[in-house]
Amino acid sequence: MTKLKKIELFFIAILLIAGCVQEKQVEAEPQKPLKQLQQEFKELGFGMFIHFNMATYHEVEWAYGNEPAISFNPEKLDCNQWAMAAKSAGMKYAILTAKHVDGFSLWDTKASDHDIASSPYKKDIVRQFVDAFRKQGIKIGLYFSIWDRHHDFAAGKINPEKVNHIKTQITELLSNYGKIDFLWLDGYKNAKRKEADFPSTTEVPFEELYLLAKKLQPNILVMRHPGMKLYDTEFSDVQLWERIINGSAEKTIHWNRFQKEHPDRVQEICDTIQTKWFWKTGDDKNDLMPTKKVLDNIKFCVSHNCNYLLNAAPNRDGLMDQNVTDRLKEVGIALKQIQEDN
Repeated sequence: MTKLKKIELFFIAILLIAGCVQEKQVEAEPQKPLKQLQQEFKELGFGMFIHFNMATYHEVEWAYGNEPAISFNPEKLDCNQWAMAAKSAGMKYAILTAKHVDGFSLWDTKASDHDIASSPYKKDIVRQFVDAFRKQGIKIGLYFSIWDRHHDFAAGKINPEKVNHIKTQITELLSNYGKIDFLWLDGYKNAKRKEADFPSTTEVPFEELYLLAKKLQPNILVMRHPGMKLYDTEFSDVQLWERIINGSAEKTIHWNRFQKEHPDRVQEICDTIQTKWFWKTGDDKNDLMPTKKVLDNIKFCVSHNCNYLLNAAPNRDGLMDQNVTDRLKEVGIALKQIQEDN
């Protein structure tokens, strides 16, 4: 072995040891009380939701699960662009749709071949997302749908094998990417969510998933989307609402009732800067939520013990359109001005 080769191996060993130490530091992080984690989350205030998955390529909000993996190919994907756009807006955390209702995973999962490794793109998007946003000092969250149309994880069709599949994927997401701050679960049925295909919290035992997440990441906040019409706080560290501001009369009734019954509950409202959650043809030229509206919504959230999670959907190249990045920058400038004035 040459002297140069020995030197190369020495430095590789140092890097490997440093990586192991870093992982141990994540695992050994002291567990914080839930109230402290909730308060830290509340202080973040403003976050970015990123709907990017199979639906991006098929002009739908809920892909059906039968779309071929070959159709997913973001040739110019740049998570650093996403992260810089979020930072320019003053966003402090971000949540990516790692697996949406169609069941396509943005990472190479051992549980299924319906994933990024089977696509032309191949590369782990969850890894790129985590690295890019962490580099900008932005907290990391992952969205995961329980309802899975590709694998038929639906009401009346759940069995132990399917539950283990879900647990395997959650374990992968919470074990392979360092510290994950938030797990955002969707796809559960509740009393007011009438879609027949959504499994219940007993069919796919939510308590078990909650405890699994806490075991793997003791300082994670687990959030469960209970549907737009009825709130449910059981085993959800943060109460989630979807597009509740200036919403329907029924939504407003539930919102007002919740505020009276749970005045101290930490909450989050998700909304989208585009008209839909996933990118659609023409979005690069379509109107976006005005800057003033974004600021008004943030003000509403601050006054109601609530965070604001604003979706910005990347296009089929894997980039955020120029109109989106420009609008986010405008929001950031306006927020900074408000802070300076106060």
